[in-house]
Amino acid sequence: MKILVGEKQKITLTSKNNFMKRVTFNLLFFFLLTGGSIFAQTDSLRYLNGFWLDSQKLSNAAAKEMITENAAALKVFNKGRTMEVICYVVGYPSAFIFGYDLGTRLGGGTGNNTVLLASGIGTAVGLIFGIAAENNYKKSVIIYNSRQKEATSQLSFGVTESGGLGFVYRL
Repeated sequence: MKILVGEKQKITLTSKNNFMKRVTFNLLFFFLLTGGSIFAQTDSLRYLNGFWLDSQKLSNAAAKEMITENAAALKVFNKGRTMEVICYVVGYPSAFIFGYDLGTRLGGGTGNNTVLLASGIGTAVGLIFGIAAENNYKKSVIIYNSRQKEATSQLSFGVTESGGLGFVYRL
């Protein structure tokens, strides 16, 4: 079958034309490659203003329970928890005192320069520790998820119980 498009172009559709076969094969190959990774995804922990597993928000205790099985991630998580406590203990009272002294000055009263300076530094230190705590939580999640992926995909060879050779691929 020949189709005439204009006067100069000819497109011939015959069984010898392999264009559709190549397109079909490439699409099939693409979906086979990506399909395995789509369906083999496991639940991964993430940190975005708190710990999340899929769409469910986890408490710090629940996240710590999950991370406990990975020693490296647990160490970074505990360091982040310590920094978070320092952030709360130093940052919040300092911010309150800083705001109180600043409010006194803005209201026409006299404030204490030493108190203002010390509480401002305490607020900055608390903020820095808060940022460091979040970064440690994110690092612990990255370590936990990377170890989970390593542990979930394994290829091992060995001798079977009946004396034959075999291999096992675990996802």
